[in-house]
Amino acid sequence: IMSSTEHGGRSTLLRLLGQCLPPTEGHIFIPTHLRVLHVSNKPMMMDTPLWDNLVFGARDTPRERVMEILKDLGMSQALEEVNKHAEDRSEKTDNLEKQLKNPDRWQVSFPFSELAKIHLARVFIMSPEVAVFQ
Repeated sequence: IMSSTEHGGRSTLLRLLGQCLPPTEGHIFIPTHLRVLHVSNKPMMMDTPLWDNLVFGARDTPRERVMEILKDLGMSQALEEVNKHAEDRSEKTDNLEKQLKNPDRWQVSFPFSELAKIHLARVFIMSPEVAVFQ
């Protein structure tokens, strides 16, 4: 946890550590074996199914792990949506064509608090060595 006065450079330092901002002078050394994930203060969702949003950057994550994280965070609405989409996938339809005709709009039915939890769940799913929260 960092604290400083207003305009003390906290945000800039976090963006530098999260590799969102290159240093204008000097150096910041982050060992290459560390996966650093910058987590913005605003939840961002893609216009794709919830599952794709959750495993973005970590596609090989086992379904059981993702479901356990959602349960641990108390995300019943997200669990329901993921299960619904899994049922849709099992149907014999061309999902890509279906998605292009009817883009997934699950985001509009989720309250902001659930979107924020999805944003946080991604961090746990990706499991970086360093997570920089801004």
